[in-house]
Amino acid sequence: MLSKPSRQDKLKVGVLIPQSHAYPEAPLHYVRGLQLYFTLHKSAFKGKEVELKIKQVGGGSLLGVQKAWQELMIEGGLTCVVGFLSSQAGMMLGDLGKGTKTPILICNLGESAISEDQVYDHLFFHGLHYWQSYYYLGKHVGEQYREKSIYSLSSFFDSGYDPLRAFNYGLEASKGFIQKHVTLHSNNVEELKDELDLEGIEKKDAVAVCLMHPNMLSNFLETYNSSFSDIICSPFCKGNDRKRKLWAFPNWRHENESFRSLKTGVQEYFPGTELDLFHYLGFEQGKFLSKAFEKLESKLDTFEVIVETWEAYQEDTDFETISMNPDSHQLERKVCLFSGSNYKNNYRIIDEFDIKDLKNEESIAPLFEMNSSFINPYMCY
Repeated sequence: MLSKPSRQDKLKVGVLIPQSHAYPEAPLHYVRGLQLYFTLHKSAFKGKEVELKIKQVGGGSLLGVQKAWQELMIEGGLTCVVGFLSSQAGMMLGDLGKGTKTPILICNLGESAISEDQVYDHLFFHGLHYWQSYYYLGKHVGEQYREKSIYSLSSFFDSGYDPLRAFNYGLEASKGFIQKHVTLHSNNVEELKDELDLEGIEKKDAVAVCLMHPNMLSNFLETYNSSFSDIICSPFCKGNDRKRKLWAFPNWRHENESFRSLKTGVQEYFPGTELDLFHYLGFEQGKFLSKAFEKLESKLDTFEVIVETWEAYQEDTDFETISMNPDSHQLERKVCLFSGSNYKNNYRIIDEFDIKDLKNEESIAPLFEMNSSFINPYMCY
């Protein structure tokens, strides 16, 4: 006697990630965060299970993105595509996806500015407002440190082009002035000391603006944290020293129910692994997918339902409202100004900013020009 094979429809999600020799944990933790969300929320969406089809795109070049996209198209049956990619790689992907009715959701730190007219109807971004954070940090520095010498210390590669420019635009908007900008080439503490000595920086009563790689930032703070009167830095300061520092970033570690679920999940499923913002980005992307999949009724309306759900996405917490801008297709949340010794557990919020207000800032217009360069600071994709 014959019987028809049973078949359970699956919601196939293409997941694109970069390869990073310098920071291999970033894409790995993103994928783990995404997997963790569906592990902790064991929803079978109207009898359909979620299947993640993970593809690597190499360094994020057009060729790498094209190859991964073609592989997904050949395999077929995709519900949507998500990825942990630079904004430029996301735009390439959006261009490849034109006409395929495939919703695409890209997450990253938010290092590069994207104008509304560049984004396709099927392409969405959710990030952590990296360049906007530097703009507000620049404005604060310009307003609060007028009487002190300000030295900007960065590596062009490590801080990223758009974030560094955004900081300078914020500083200019508040009539601030940099005494000297130093682009560092150092790879270790000894080289750092020699390089700064050659620059002849007067450290006493001066402000050091350290927009640099986390490891180099740690080296700098260990060596010079008591030499400068104030330290302005990136949001990745890890040191346990008591030197007060200032940085700007979204408050992604806010202790709400979702974050506690993520933190507990990382401890239980990946013991010995420290929770970081890449877990958070993957976990948050799981929320986007879940909200859309819960509304699917048939294959015929999949594209429209997912796009409409993402456009209307909103999450209310006791701290903020996180929502998708339906025009720019970019997630919006608060940017906070932090004061403390490190971003993990020893800080306080001293100011908050609504990035919607940036639309009125004429000084940032050059960031949206198509010829803007981009260099990614932490993942090397």
